Amino acid sequence: MAPVIWAPAARDWRPQAGAGGAFMRLACAVLLVLLLAPGCASRQDDSAAILWEEDPIYGCEDTIAVALKAGVDYRAVVDGCFRRDPKAVHTLFWLTVHAGFDAASSEGHAGVLGNVLRRTGDAFFGRCLAAEPADWRQAVQEGLIFAMGREDDDDWTERLRKTYPQTLGDVP
Repeated sequence: MAPVIWAPAARDWRPQAGAGGAFMRLACAVLLVLLLAPGCASRQDDSAAILWEEDPIYGCEDTIAVALKAGVDYRAVVDGCFRRDPKAVHTLFWLTVHAGFDAASSEGHAGVLGNVLRRTGDAFFGRCLAAEPADWRQAVQEGLIFAMGREDDDDWTERLRKTYPQTLGDVP
């Protein structure tokens, strides 16, 4: 194998010969990717946040389909929740227990519950939740803890309870 020879000419600073040249090009390409990757990732995260803000049920196609099978227009219900319509919030809570969400659709629904809580506030959401049966409250609270925190982390759950005392204050 011939060693890499750097050409001293002012116009050409590329490796000139041997397998070492290919290695250097590969190393430069990897370095370039590593330097640019964090910027690309943050743009993707920002894009997802913008989409989620513009469309609060973005990526919840499974959830929408299950709700439709239960006879509910999910998008209209979520829009009603954001307008602070107690009937829409009641329907959202009803779906939590009765829609028959599977794993994927229940994750999407839990995320939407978290968005509704954050947008409408703890006082309104907690007041609506308090009017529901105990099994509904428990199901909604479990979904919120799943979506907003770490269900196996008691410290995190305690922080959520303190942040949303009317909604999550009585979680065991």
